[in-house]
Amino acid sequence: MSRWQMLKIILRVKPSVLLPGWMVRSTGLMVIVPVGAAGLLVVGPLRWMLMGLMGLAALALLWNAGRAGYRWRNPVLIPAEHPELAALVSEAAGLAGVAVVREMRLSGVAVMSARKGRVILGMPLLIGLSRDDLRTLLTMEFVYRRSGWLDACLTHAWLTTTDEQAAHAVQRLRRGHWEAAGKIVGGDRLGVALRRRWQVEAAFLWCMARFVYQGTYPADLFKLFRWKVEHDRLLDRVEPPPPSPAARGLARELGWPDGPITSTPGPTVFFRLAEKVEDRLCRAAAHWAQDEDLKGAPPSHAFRVDDGPVDSSGIAALVTQAATELIGAEATPQDVVDLVAAGRGGELDWRYGHMSCPHPTPGVCALVPLLEQSLRKRGYTSPHPYKLRELVGPAGDTIDLHELAAKIENGLPYEL
Repeated sequence: MSRWQMLKIILRVKPSVLLPGWMVRSTGLMVIVPVGAAGLLVVGPLRWMLMGLMGLAALALLWNAGRAGYRWRNPVLIPAEHPELAALVSEAAGLAGVAVVREMRLSGVAVMSARKGRVILGMPLLIGLSRDDLRTLLTMEFVYRRSGWLDACLTHAWLTTTDEQAAHAVQRLRRGHWEAAGKIVGGDRLGVALRRRWQVEAAFLWCMARFVYQGTYPADLFKLFRWKVEHDRLLDRVEPPPPSPAARGLARELGWPDGPITSTPGPTVFFRLAEKVEDRLCRAAAHWAQDEDLKGAPPSHAFRVDDGPVDSSGIAALVTQAATELIGAEATPQDVVDLVAAGRGGELDWRYGHMSCPHPTPGVCALVPLLEQSLRKRGYTSPHPYKLRELVGPAGDTIDLHELAAKIENGLPYEL
């Protein structure tokens, strides 16, 4: 694929990826400064006022350039403080023929890259992937390091828009890299690791959608995610989104197996972070969840999920609103129950209905927040702050919200 073809796709899909993030965030200020400078030549009496305004605009431009920038979002990992992870990265680099790893950085979202010897590792992947999977995927990223700036822009455009033409273009570019990495680590091994990565990404996206609220961030986001992975079988319960037709076609062309993952992942990499670093990563992840272009300021109000029950009223309201739109009249929670019992849960058009989640069916997904809200009003509480589907009543009885919702969906008798 030629550079011009790639550029045409980027300009059609998301041209802003061609600009640095700080420049996109500062577009308005970049217009004010030259306009103000031109105004100085015309409006004499207001010269000093305009100069002051331009000075303020220039200061704002500099502040905006550094706000929530690359270095803030991706803190450095010091190898001496994380020897196990550093050894794994060095091993992957050696497999790919990279002599020197210049630096390692962390990210709050599920990303991984190794461009120009600079490694970025997403916290969700470090929590959810085994050592073997991490080594395999890092080897692929080190092989992919030879890609150019326009390749990276095209990949970013595809990831933020899910445009199918961009997806096909990215897969065509990556074929050689996937094939080369497969020869090093084994095609089947790489295929399984990629699918496990997609599984972790889907699980973490659900966690952010469920626990990140506008203007705030959960300071225990990664503690929560780790607990749900290790103790609540989150990765087993979340179905990863199907790969794009382009990715599926490429995997088949390379002869990699498709279908469910049957092998058991090995142990993960052990590492600890300073509290302030983990807090920053939680904040950065919430910022991305609320604004993928990172134009606004990062959320500043922190809360902890393990400090108290999570409010599900907002999610319940979304379900009820979807039912209102479906039946064409003001809906109640009972209307949602009736729709799900009638087998129409999949017809509800709402935010969580279009993403991978740990609920077995769309109907169960729609009922859980309504049931949780109703039971909490009756005095039911969560025995564990991170296991929200299990509630205990004032009399000591335990209700599994997934099981209760499934009974309703299947028309079985139930008690509340």
